[in-house]
Formats: sequence, C-alpha cells, structure tokens
Amino acid sequence: MTGSTPFSIEETENFKRSFKKLAKIQGWTFHKLELKISKGASGQIRLMYLVNTTACVIRLVWIYSHEQFAKLPADKDLKSFIKEILDC
Repeated sequence: MTGSTPFSIEETENFKRSFKKLAKIQGWTFHKLELKISKGASGQIRLMYLVNTTACVIRLVWIYSHEQFAKLPADKDLKSFIKEILDC
C-alpha cells in the first residue's frame, strides 16, 4: 500500500482544550478520528467519541463529514450530546 494512511486520530492540545470547555467530566477523554475516503477535504469523515479507560467504555458522540461541518459541530450541540450520552 502506498501513500498516506486512510485515517488519523487527532489528539492535539487545541482539541483537548476544546473538550475541557465542553464538559468537565472526570475519567473521560475526548477523541476525533478522521477517515479519508477520497482526496480533498470533502472526502473526510470524522468520528468523535469519548473513552473511559478505567471502565473500558467507548461512547460515540458524533459522525460527520466536512460537507456538513467545515470544522466542528457547534459547542452547544456537542455539550448537549455529551451530557445526554453520559447521563445514560
């Protein structure tokens, strides 16, 4: 196989800081996986999820494409989904 990998996991300081603004939750980390299904930004699918390594739990937060959101979904929407997911 040649070329770059078809996915990347973003774990930058900016992404960590944005999660801290979204929710103050102990024991959970927030991750974003980018899948490249074709060339260019329009060929990217992003999957956002929460991980609790202590409880061995992964919770899906959002799947979206660059076409739907050039950056991230709105903070208020993410906060709402995270609260709903973790209240289950």
